[in-house]
Parts: sequence; C-alpha cells; structure tokens
Amino acid sequence: MSKQFITDIIKEEYKKWLKDNIVLIEAGTGCGKSYFIKNELNTYCMSTGQNILYLTNRDTLKEQVKNDIGNFTNITIKNYQKIESFMLNGTLKLDNYDYVVCDEAHYFFTDASFSRTTDLFLTELLKDDTVCKIFMTATPWLLKLYIEKEKFKIDYDYILRTDYSYLNKIVAFNTYETIDSIIEEIPQDEQIIFFSSAKKALEISKKYNGTFICSKRNKDGLWNKYIESKKEKNEKGEEVIIETENYKEIQSIIQNGTFKNHILCTTTALDNGVNIKENTPVKHIIIDILDRDEFIQCLGRKRVSEGEKINLYFYGWKNDGRRINGFKKKIGDSINKANLLFNEGEEIYVNTKFKNDRFTDGRIIDDVTINGELHKRVNKCVYLKYKNDLTLYDSLVGKNYKLNFKSIIATNLKIKSDNIIEWETKDISQTFEEFLDSIVGIKMFKEEQKILKERFGEYGLKARSLGINTLNGYIKDKKLPFIIKTDERKSYRDDNGKVKKEKSHWILGKIIF
Repeated sequence: MSKQFITDIIKEEYKKWLKDNIVLIEAGTGCGKSYFIKNELNTYCMSTGQNILYLTNRDTLKEQVKNDIGNFTNITIKNYQKIESFMLNGTLKLDNYDYVVCDEAHYFFTDASFSRTTDLFLTELLKDDTVCKIFMTATPWLLKLYIEKEKFKIDYDYILRTDYSYLNKIVAFNTYETIDSIIEEIPQDEQIIFFSSAKKALEISKKYNGTFICSKRNKDGLWNKYIESKKEKNEKGEEVIIETENYKEIQSIIQNGTFKNHILCTTTALDNGVNIKENTPVKHIIIDILDRDEFIQCLGRKRVSEGEKINLYFYGWKNDGRRINGFKKKIGDSINKANLLFNEGEEIYVNTKFKNDRFTDGRIIDDVTINGELHKRVNKCVYLKYKNDLTLYDSLVGKNYKLNFKSIIATNLKIKSDNIIEWETKDISQTFEEFLDSIVGIKMFKEEQKILKERFGEYGLKARSLGINTLNGYIKDKKLPFIIKTDERKSYRDDNGKVKKEKSHWILGKIIF
C-alpha cells in the first residue's frame, strides 16, 4: 500500500473553504503539509489573485520553509512573534491576506509559558472573519480544546495519523548514566539526535564532541556563547564574520535537512518544525522530555522514507517522582493563582499575599493595558497547558490514578507497552563513579541531600539510616576516590544588604592521590 499524503485527503475541497472558516490539518512530518500549501493552495490562489500569510514559530523553521516553498509573490512568510508585536502596537492588519496558515500550531501552547501574547493573538485570529484560518500540527489536542472552550467551531478537520511502524527498537531507560552506554554502543557511521534540556544537551555535546543547538532566547545565553557567528578582525584590521561549527550545522539543517556530526544535541528548539530529511545516516533518536506533545514533536523531526528504520530511546521517569512532584507543586500554585483571579476578580487578587509567591510561575498572569490602565488577566493558553500538564503529573505520581511514562508513550505510538525494552546501565560501579564525579563541588542542602540518598539507593546501598558516615562508608567499600563533608557555612549579603549565613550543607570532594 502506497503512502498517503494530505493532498490525497483534502483533494479539491480547499476550493470550498470560505474566508471565515477554521481549517485544521492534523498530520505529522513528511505528510505533505507544506507541499499542499505550495503546490495546491498556492496555485489556486495565484489563479484567483489571492494571498497567503504563512506563520512559523522559529527563525530556523522560517528559513527552512522559505527554502522548501521558494519565492512566490503571493506567499508571505513571517514568525508568529512578529505578527504578535504588530497586534500589541495596534498595527496588525490582515486585510492583504485571504488565508492565514499557522504551521506547527501547537506553538500557541508549547510556547505560551515564555511568549506572553500567544492567547491574545490566537483569540483575535479566531474572531477574524475576513480570512480563512488554517492550523497545521501533529499534536492538535490542546488547540481543539481551546477552540471549543472559546465557542468557535472547526469547519474542516483533516486527519492523517502518523504511522510509527518505522520504529525498529524502542527503549526506555531510567538513569541518566544509561545515555552514555547507549551513545557508546552506536557505530560512528550512524548519526544520533539527542533531545534534552539546554544544560544536559550541552553537557553531552561536550562529552562526545557533538553539535549543540538551543533557542536564541535561551535564558543562560548559551546561543550567544556557543552558536552565534562571531565578528573578529583579521590581520589587516578588517572585520570578518567567523562562523562556529554549531552555526554551520544549523545552516546545513535549514538548507539541506542534514548535519555532519555523529551526534546532534539539542533542546525542544529543534522540535518546532525543523526537519532532518529522509535517508540520512540518522538512525537513533534519544529523547529526555516529559511533555507528551513535545515528545511527539521531537520524534517527528526526522522524516523517514519507505523501509527506513529508526531506533528510539527515551527517559522513562521511573524513579523521578520527587522531580515530578516538584513540577506538579509549581504549576499547581500557578493554577491556584489563576483560579483566584477568575473567581474573585482583580481587586482581591491584587491584594492577596501569596505564601509561595517567590516560587510560583507568574507567567500564567498577564499585565494588559485597557483604556490606558494596567489590568491583570489570566493567560488562557498557559492555563489550559498547565491544566493538561497537571493531569499528566497526577497520572504518574497520583495516589488514585497512577500510570507510568512508558505506558503513556506506548499509547501515543499505538503499540503495546510490553514492546518497549527497559535498558539500564550494565556496569553499575563505573556509572556510580561517573555519577559521583558529576557532582563534585556542588553544594547539597537538605533537599539535595534527600535526592543524593535516593541515588545511592539506586546504586545498591540498602540501609535504614543514610547519614553522611553511611554514604562515605559505601563509597569506601567501592574503593572510589571521593568523600562527602559538611561544608563550611559562608556569610553573604541578601538583596537588602543584610549579612546572613548559608544553610548547613554537604559537598562532595575528590581525593587526589
């Protein structure tokens, strides 16, 4: 049976779409979404004198879309953020367009926590009856729910389910040390894509001399430090641009859909529509992401041809209940703040002193200017996203309804959970040493000490009391050159200039012989 594409489903029905219609295209990578816009809708628009606004959510994706679609005078390609800035300063005009194409439309929710205007623009766009709205995404669940809650309706819904039969081996691992074992067993002529946090992706890229890619808006400035091309002066004093290897790899992905390195270590910045083309040496994808939608998007970044096989490895979150409960507490506090504003109004919200305000994610509440006055409002996209995240966390660690991440991924890949292999590190003594080496010099306060004790338990230490002497005794039994000490408490000045002392903490040192 030949592969089906989105044009096979829509056929010529697009000619019936009206200017006030909402169209949803539910399809993953390699299903011909951009082909449909370029070759079907665009050809039709050229014959009728109509124009298309094509929205993307990343500069890299915008450049790749331009590269894929080509130059057409009736297609304008812009980032969502640019259009949102027009809306905020009152200059947003869609009069020149007949169709607005929202590519990777899950953007409204996955980016909502740091792009503060996603819900404002989404609502304005849905209300606009002068353009036909086309939303394209492989993960449409939150978007569909939002449209329903805001009392709009989807006029056309085209669904092309992703076929995951191209996955050869699916492996769940539950310790980070296993990542090393996975990478080291993969032949050098086979490429790897590793998705994780910016910190972890950078760490792995350094360890294996890989390529590192993160968002331009990375809060730690990693883009500027490791990726951005640099201006330097040559021997003649002339200013020249020096491109980093990471930057060259990004350009290769945009222009050719390929990269050269053995391993590409990236954040979810790459999950937003940028594609690695078919029949490349990429045979392995490692995903360290808890968010279900982002997980599916990461997996979809590799296009596959008929007969091509990919091995998937993912972090199973099996022993990370404490971290998940931390995520749960943080967004639970945020949701409570939003509920207070929803139910009690702005005046009571503003006058409420929140116990955990310093630790609560304030991005769920936006400051909006109405008639020259500043007002508080709930960001509905963030609210819906957090409610969905909370359901996931509850299912993983809740007392009444407990699943495991492996079964959730199995459901989304439409396979049996038993088909997912659980693989843990083979050499426990070696990985224990690597673990200890990775935390040398890190201050461990009460919470970190609890986590440390749990990790020792994972490595085989079974004892009723896990004090510092017991932990050091276990290290000594393993004949490893480390020791845990109670560190000297240092003085510091707080934000108000008051002199304070650090809390009591441990620190791990390495013994040099």
